[in-house]
Amino acid sequence: MSQIHQYFSTRPKISIILPTSKRISFSGGIYVTDKEDEIAFLDEVVKQGNAMIYVKDDQRTITKEQLDPLHAIKQKAKEEAIAEMKAKGAIGMVSSAGVVASGDSNSGKSK
Repeated sequence: MSQIHQYFSTRPKISIILPTSKRISFSGGIYVTDKEDEIAFLDEVVKQGNAMIYVKDDQRTITKEQLDPLHAIKQKAKEEAIAEMKAKGAIGMVSSAGVVASGDSNSGKSK
């Protein structure tokens, strides 16, 4: 998993143009990225002492769970539901695309 880098701005909303002409925008005074070119550029901006862009040493890199706290909760609930369904024999196969149920294909059909 790639690291997510977090940058802060002294203003709540600003945009910066990268040398590649790409625009990055801070929202709420924060910008997060895992793109190497953006990280290299913003690290250089911070290193040069830009008065508007800075990092917090204890929050320089964050995890996906820190970025979206509900992600970890959702993942745990999904894993528990799959384990419970497997234990009950309700799941025949689990793939990265989702859950495929198994069982009597005639159940629920009228005769």
